[in-house]
Amino acid sequence: MKIHVITDESGKIIGTAQIPDPSGGGPGGPRIDAGPGGKVHAIELSKELEAERDPEKLHEALAKHVRGA
Repeated sequence: MKIHVITDESGKIIGTAQIPDPSGGGPGGPRIDAGPGGKVHAIELSKELEAERDPEKLHEALAKHVRGA
């Protein structure tokens, strides 16, 4: 599964959103904007992270993927 990871100007993760599957044939998903100084990162989630239900643990694991990006 692909997700967007939204970071603020300091690189802190402030949110995530699932990227819609383009093969579904429907319209694209919502536009994601990080705001001034922030970034939006497209990440392919591992199966282990797909199953993570604790947002703090998920953000901690995702931080390794967005550092320096």
